[in-house]
Amino acid sequence: MPITIKPRTKSTELSKLETLARRLPARHPSAPRINDDLAQTRAGYHGEQSIEYYLHTAPASAHLLHDLRLKGPHNYFQLDLLIITASTLHIIEIKNIAGTIHYDPRTGQATRTLAGQTERIRNPLHQIKRQHAALSHWLSARAHPQLPIHTTVIFTNPDTILDTNCPAEFHQSEQLPELFQHYDPDTVPHTELSRDLAQSHKPLNRNLLEKYKIDRHALTRGVYCAHCESRLMQRQRYLWRCPSCAHTSRTAHHTALNEYALLFGNTITNKQAREFLNIRSRTTARTLLRSMRLVHNGKQSNRVYYLK
Repeated sequence: MPITIKPRTKSTELSKLETLARRLPARHPSAPRINDDLAQTRAGYHGEQSIEYYLHTAPASAHLLHDLRLKGPHNYFQLDLLIITASTLHIIEIKNIAGTIHYDPRTGQATRTLAGQTERIRNPLHQIKRQHAALSHWLSARAHPQLPIHTTVIFTNPDTILDTNCPAEFHQSEQLPELFQHYDPDTVPHTELSRDLAQSHKPLNRNLLEKYKIDRHALTRGVYCAHCESRLMQRQRYLWRCPSCAHTSRTAHHTALNEYALLFGNTITNKQAREFLNIRSRTTARTLLRSMRLVHNGKQSNRVYYLK
């Protein structure tokens, strides 16, 4: 089994989109766009998860780095998967797209046909060429050896069909073991390079409210029930209680405050907690925040808590 240097994890961007989609009313003008972006981001994440079985067939000496985001000469670039051996680097771009993929070598245009409808898609071949150039520049700028860089686009959806005009770089998941046969199984990769790449990763962490131009007051406030999911709980004495299923919890506000951190940042005041949790009592808010043992500074009304 290959060595995973940087594991695949659920991205902050996906967690933010899920939170925003749940707390934004369906009638909001930005809701359709957010739901589309969420569906695409989830599909990409599930596509990346689906190739895990085939990655086990890579040589045991290979190093794997998932979801790598690096600073390029002008902006950041992201690699779904980078495989490192002693003699080569292999960029794997993962696409979870159903339907028949067509490619016109004359125009460089890629399209997808599904349910009788044909639409243009971003050309993955252009994407991996840009990734190749960006990674080559990154290696040179940090004085790493200029190993040969190979690029492959893997289509993970079982309903994908690649037409005969698709480039040689286009493959389906089950073809990964064939690609791995070209690796040298007995040599050790450049450990220093793998470590530098992992340490240089900069996760995407942007403000989605600014991106979609959403006023924070448009979001639904309160604590969602973990059982009903879509229902808001009520604070009763020392518990949160769901009026729909009667589920109770002492810690339901933890999830809500984690969502607050995703949307607004990791600092919160008593007033902001009351507004977001939809409670009136300053004392209750203070008790809830203290129960989480959060680092804080300031006194009384000026106190700021740092969400983990």
